[in-house]
Amino acid sequence: MDQRQDNNITNTTVSGNLNYNPIQVNNNYGPKDPLDNKSDQEKAEYYNREGNAKIGISDKEAIENFNQSILCDGSLPAPYIGLGTIEYRQGNLNAALGHFRKAEFLYAKFPTLAAQRAEVNKLIQKISNQINSKQKKSWFRQFF
Repeated sequence: MDQRQDNNITNTTVSGNLNYNPIQVNNNYGPKDPLDNKSDQEKAEYYNREGNAKIGISDKEAIENFNQSILCDGSLPAPYIGLGTIEYRQGNLNAALGHFRKAEFLYAKFPTLAAQRAEVNKLIQKISNQINSKQKKSWFRQFF
C-alpha cells in the first residue's frame, strides 16, 4: 500500500522570456469595452436603451441601467421616465411623481420636444389625481 509520487521532471524545452510577468503582458484585463471610445451622451443613450429593454423583465437591472445613464449624462429626461414607470408599476406613486416631474423639468430645456413634455404633464396630472383620491376618504371609512 505504498503510495508513490512521480516527481521526475519530464524532458521539455523552455523557450521565451523566463522572467515572464503576467501583469506586464496583460494590460487589457479582459475584453475591450465597446463604450470606451463613446461620448457621455452616447453612453447615456446606450444605458437608457438597455434599461427600457429590461423593464418588466428585470426591474432591478433596468434601474441600474437608468442610474448609469443618469451618471453619464444627467440632462436627458428619458431615464427619469423609465424610473418613473417602474415606480408607478410597483405602486410607489410619490416616487413615480418625483421622477416624472424631473423629466418634465428636463423636457422644458428642449423646445422641440414639446409633445413629449405634454405627455409627461398628463402623466403627472394622472398620478397627482390618484394620490389625492387615495388621501380623500369618506368620513365613514376613516374609522376602519
